[in-house]
Amino acid sequence: MTNIGYIFYEYGEYKKAEPLFRQAFNLLDVPTTRINLAKVCYARGKAEECDTLLAKALEGANFDEKAEIYQFMAEKAEEENRPEEANIFHKKEKIMQDSALARKKTEEMLSLQNEYDNMKKDERTGHRIGMIIVISASALLFFAISSVVLFRRRANRTRRQITEIRKETDKYQRELENAERTSRGDKKEIERLRKKLEQGEARLSAILDRGKDLYDSVKLDGNVSRWSKDDFEAVVEYLRAKMPDEVRMIEETHTKLTAYATFFLLLSAISMDAADTARIMGISQGAVRTMRHRLKKKEKGGNNN
Repeated sequence: MTNIGYIFYEYGEYKKAEPLFRQAFNLLDVPTTRINLAKVCYARGKAEECDTLLAKALEGANFDEKAEIYQFMAEKAEEENRPEEANIFHKKEKIMQDSALARKKTEEMLSLQNEYDNMKKDERTGHRIGMIIVISASALLFFAISSVVLFRRRANRTRRQITEIRKETDKYQRELENAERTSRGDKKEIERLRKKLEQGEARLSAILDRGKDLYDSVKLDGNVSRWSKDDFEAVVEYLRAKMPDEVRMIEETHTKLTAYATFFLLLSAISMDAADTARIMGISQGAVRTMRHRLKKKEKGGNNN
């Protein structure tokens, strides 16, 4: 139920995801099921229940789970224009991540030491050396997989959708070219592939068009006060297509940026001054300065203390 609910959640089908997450939580009350239910409750406007679930989840959560909770709380604060609270939650998230990594390293080192002690009893030197190599490789693989999992957890959902669509269309394009090169190519197969390509382009266009519409709605006189996390992601992906160099520079020079923060920084890249930025973000000019200062600390190589 958790896995199916997560699929619905990732695609914005919050009404379908909630009963599945709630059933999973009723069957197994653990921090993970509480976190999932809290996220979907927030997405459906049930902020009070969300906060209660997160507070309870923190009590029994491990370091990884606490890092995920604080990351979500930081994103909530950013979406609700509370940059100072978001900064505090991001700091707590970083502390939990460091603690989780230290714990994992300690466990791995203890495991390696135990294996080494056992291998010392082995009279066959060649076998002992081989086992050390296998264990070391396993440890490296463990940390590599952990890093990938963490990255995927934080991945921008809209960007992931676009990447998947482009992979699919590239695949269908190659298959179509191969089919058309064959003199006796299957006409039905060629037609099917063309339709798949058209569908992919339509899906991609719909995502980027949504981002463009949202961007245009705030550029002149609107603000982002009603935007969701998905809205910020859609606009960032539209701007990525429109001004890829600027988006890439921001992402390459900063760490752990949410879509909200990326959009905030992009406003300067499109020549918006402090007054325009304050209007668009729905905050004061003083809050704009505070947020710029906070994001300055996220620049790679800068002072992150």
